[in-house]
Amino acid sequence: MSVDGDRTTTETWRHEDGRWIGSGVFERSGEVVSTEALEIVDVDGVLTYVATPSEQTRTAFVLTHLMKNVAVFENPEHDFPKRIEYRRRGDKLIATVSSDDRETTWTFVRR
Repeated sequence: MSVDGDRTTTETWRHEDGRWIGSGVFERSGEVVSTEALEIVDVDGVLTYVATPSEQTRTAFVLTHLMKNVAVFENPEHDFPKRIEYRRRGDKLIATVSSDDRETTWTFVRR
């Protein structure tokens, strides 16, 4: 869960059948404003992050960088985001989505 003023973002992940399945919920003042289906799957030998925001089409991002505490997925053809980065710092997970001129970051802590 990430809280920023009246905005709360929650991501939930589970491992199932060789892939990671997740969901994102974005709330403002306690009301859900949007959701997204997430998954990390093997596509032709490449780990791929697939996001399907509510009322939008699926977008795939390929793994371009992986280290002990960092995973970066990119899709340079997408408008926003072009890059999704997850970075573990202690007991926190920092998620950053960015493009050429825009960036949004969430700091998640376990509930």
